[in-house]
Amino acid sequence: MTAKSSVIDRAASNGASADGEPRELAHAVARVMAKSKHLFLAGISWTDYQTILNELEGERRLRHAYDQGRLELMVRSWEHERPKMLWAYLIFVLAEELDLSFEAGGELTLQREDLDRGLEPDQCFWFQNAEHVRGKKKLDFQVDPPPDLFLEIEVSRTILDRIDLLAALGVPEVWRINDSQCQVGILQESGQYDWATTSRAIAGLDAQAVAEFVKNEGAADRMKLLRSFRAWVRDRRQEGKL
Repeated sequence: MTAKSSVIDRAASNGASADGEPRELAHAVARVMAKSKHLFLAGISWTDYQTILNELEGERRLRHAYDQGRLELMVRSWEHERPKMLWAYLIFVLAEELDLSFEAGGELTLQREDLDRGLEPDQCFWFQNAEHVRGKKKLDFQVDPPPDLFLEIEVSRTILDRIDLLAALGVPEVWRINDSQCQVGILQESGQYDWATTSRAIAGLDAQAVAEFVKNEGAADRMKLLRSFRAWVRDRRQEGKL
C-alpha cells in the first residue's frame, strides 16, 4: 500500500468471510484513509459496507461508490469540490428563474440493499418527483424514487464505473461535467444512458451552453458570476431558448 492509493481484498488478505467482524474492518479502513487518498476494497458484504459508512460518518472529505462487494473511497479535492458547488448554485438559480418546484439532496447516499449497490452523488435533485420526497425525514430507495438529476464531476479516474452504477440504481438523468463540457445522459429502457446536451429534468435546457458560460465566466468572483448567470438565463428565456 502507498500513501496515495491502497487496495484490500478482504477474503484474500485474511481469510475472513464477508460477514465476519465488520467493525474491525471499518476501523482498519478508517485508519488507512487517514493516510491514503484512495482505497479500493473487494469482498465487502452489505453489512461491511454499512458498518464502514457508520464508522466514517461525518468524514465529509471522502466520497464513495459500492458495487456488489467492491467499495471505492476517495478523498475529495479542491479541483473536484469547487465546480461541484458552482454547478449546484447554477441549478438553484435556474430553478428560481424558471419557477421550478424542486428538492435538493446534496450528497445524500443513494443505496439499495436489494441491488447491493450504493454511491454518493456530487449533487442531486428531484424535479419531476419532488412531491414524492418533500417533507420526508428519511428516504428508502426501494420505495422512494431516485433523484431526477445527478451531477457527476469528473476530474479524477475511478476504478468502479459510477455511470454504470447510476444506471443500475435507476437514476433517470446524469450530467457528466468535465472542464468546459457537460454531457447529459438520459436513461433508456435498455438500462444504458443516451448522451446528448439537452436536459429533461430542466426541460429544454442546453447544459452544454451552461458549461460554455462557466468556461467564459469561471474566473469571476462567485457572486458576480451568479448575477451574470441570472441575467444570462433571463436573456435566453426572452429569446425563447428556455
